[in-house]
Amino acid sequence: MSQLDALVDQWVGRLARTEPELGPCAAEIADRVRSDAAARMEAGADAETAVAAAAAALGTPREVADAYRRTARRREQRFAARWVGVTLGATLLATTAIVLVDKVVRPIDPAWAAFAWVLSLPALSLPVLVAVRSRSSAVAGAGGR
Repeated sequence: MSQLDALVDQWVGRLARTEPELGPCAAEIADRVRSDAAARMEAGADAETAVAAAAAALGTPREVADAYRRTARRREQRFAARWVGVTLGATLLATTAIVLVDKVVRPIDPAWAAFAWVLSLPALSLPVLVAVRSRSSAVAGAGGR
């Protein structure tokens, strides 16, 4: 194990002890600090200075933990929004199918036919709207980085 790896592992170990919720992303944080420190070492810094500067550039342990929490919260919100959209779309499609089958078996009343059409339009368009919104969110998120 090189000195750089040992120093990065020590720093990540301290970070994980002070901010336990960062455990799942400790390897990602270590890779980020390691690559930044390696670039600084190529520029002529010694290993300890490079790791300290890379860690300082990443932020304090509290700032890193806050950023991780914000990212995790956004991910959960996007998942919940997609789940609601898919569930609502499936419910509307199922209701539309039930109404249409019911009206095929029984004589179609013009009021029921209008109801079925009005009900089916949002049910068919909702999955498309959810997909378009998630793609536009992803594009906006990638552009802001």
